[in-house]
Amino acid sequence: MRSLGQNTNVVLITGGRYRMRSPEARQVFEALCEGVRRLKADPLDISMMPDHAHLLVRWPKMLSSEELLEGIKRESGKRLRRTAFWNDGGYVGTVGS
Repeated sequence: MRSLGQNTNVVLITGGRYRMRSPEARQVFEALCEGVRRLKADPLDISMMPDHAHLLVRWPKMLSSEELLEGIKRESGKRLRRTAFWNDGGYVGTVGS
């Protein structure tokens, strides 16, 4: 059984604050879910905004917050077939249950 950490809020911003339309936001949503799962984490909730995404994730304790953030960007980018979709950086912070 894997050991999962706390619930974590992750915010990712599209490169250049690129604004997604609904069909593209759906693809990005699915890519984010897959990216989180590939990191052996659980996507609890994802909220898509025109130029950014909020994720509520329960993630493995073996990953640092930076590894989680960069891993989600990397894995979702692979699924989208875009290596520079997300802006540099992002936000990671723990939240209550």
